[in-house]
Amino acid sequence: MRSPPPSFIRWSPSKSWFFVKLNFDGSMVNQGATVGFMIRNEKGEPIIVGARFIGQNTISIVECLALRDSLWMAWSKGLSCIVVKGDLKLVIEFIRGAYSPPWRLKSILEEIRWLAGFFYDICWKHVFREVNFLVNAITSIGYSVADFHVWDRTLPLAARQACLFDCTQTECPKGFSL
Repeated sequence: MRSPPPSFIRWSPSKSWFFVKLNFDGSMVNQGATVGFMIRNEKGEPIIVGARFIGQNTISIVECLALRDSLWMAWSKGLSCIVVKGDLKLVIEFIRGAYSPPWRLKSILEEIRWLAGFFYDICWKHVFREVNFLVNAITSIGYSVADFHVWDRTLPLAARQACLFDCTQTECPKGFSL
């Protein structure tokens, strides 16, 4: 029996010039957890990028904190129309109201919903981990920075190779990692 052909995925620009894309991610390894995000324009250029180390926590809390941080930064930049993408489907579904969140997440999710109210238009989308690999590279930087670190209209050096691959619109098979 033949296996099905691989499904190819890639980052794609916003369909409208006035929407920006916000990707967020969380990461956990033995020494703790980090959060990261990237907000970029329709050309894929960074508007603002951030990462920070947050210590030990659950992946759901880590992802919610990454989303909260990214929304704060989008709001502080005066952005009004955003497409929010994350690779932990459960968090996206909690925000959409599809599931009742555990009590540990309720206060963070309330803050996220409150922040979402400041945007003129906001869309919530789940993406596969492979599409989120650039923000994953940014999130990994959180392990080496002491405080919340923000890059304005630029990328940290450690994420530039991932950005070059991402911005060429190259497709990659599901399961791919850089």
